[in-house]
Amino acid sequence: MTTTTDIAITDLTTTTPDGARLTVAIHHPAHIDPRDVTTPTSTPLIVLAHGWGATHTVWHATAQLLAAQGHTVVAYDQRGHGTSTLGDKALTIQQLGHDLATVADALAPHRPVVIAGHSGGGYAALAYATQLYADDPRTAPQRLVGLLLAASAADDQQTPPGELRIMKTKAFQRALKNPRLGRQLLKKTLHPNTPAHTQETNRRLFANTNPHTRLTAFASTSTMDHTPHLRNVTTPTTILRGTHDTSVGLTHIRTLQTHLPNTTVDTLSDAGHILPLEAPHQLARQIHQLTLASQR
Repeated sequence: MTTTTDIAITDLTTTTPDGARLTVAIHHPAHIDPRDVTTPTSTPLIVLAHGWGATHTVWHATAQLLAAQGHTVVAYDQRGHGTSTLGDKALTIQQLGHDLATVADALAPHRPVVIAGHSGGGYAALAYATQLYADDPRTAPQRLVGLLLAASAADDQQTPPGELRIMKTKAFQRALKNPRLGRQLLKKTLHPNTPAHTQETNRRLFANTNPHTRLTAFASTSTMDHTPHLRNVTTPTTILRGTHDTSVGLTHIRTLQTHLPNTTVDTLSDAGHILPLEAPHQLARQIHQLTLASQR
């Protein structure tokens, strides 16, 4: 993608009905005021949802590339992650879908949206999409005009109980805080040839996540199953998977293909599970194409 526009970042906070304060970063062309949400427009707002143990900054490179193309892009910290608070409701997949709706409704009340979710952000995106179509299947395709699922799944994401027990320990937290040990612990989430600085960024994000939030997020998927509701979601959807993803397998991708009626699948070579860090240009290209297609 070629950069064509001067860009800026506007930081703000939006509050959910249960009191969680969600940190939001808006990447946008410098001449646009993204806080002006009163004017209806057919140009989609792009909303990016990150996965467990990350923050909105994991999307920085992708968001900048998209903003340089003239898009307005919202990235936010999911509840309990980064500087977002937990609120009064439990951290569940359904609640994260409601949080995504809060962000989209606050910043794009009168325009369509394109949603991109990575890993756990994809679970939230599917929760948002299925609820949107359940509430009003007639208007949902005009509201949600594009969906990208990066290294994500609809079901079968139960974290083994042994891993959850390890996550509770102080020894695990100490190991994460040690750069060498932490990178080794998270090595399988990335392609084997991932540069050291990317490995370190991944480690820092994971290590700096509140341990309770991290544990709760991984435990929240134990009963997740979006598949019964996916057939209703007709929004054009792009599914991305890295060839070296050890968390999301081909079975998960086939499940999404089988149940979502309007999908395109792309496999990214030389990439693992953390696609926003490993393949930001490819993500930006796919989101850009989804957004342009929605305006034809």
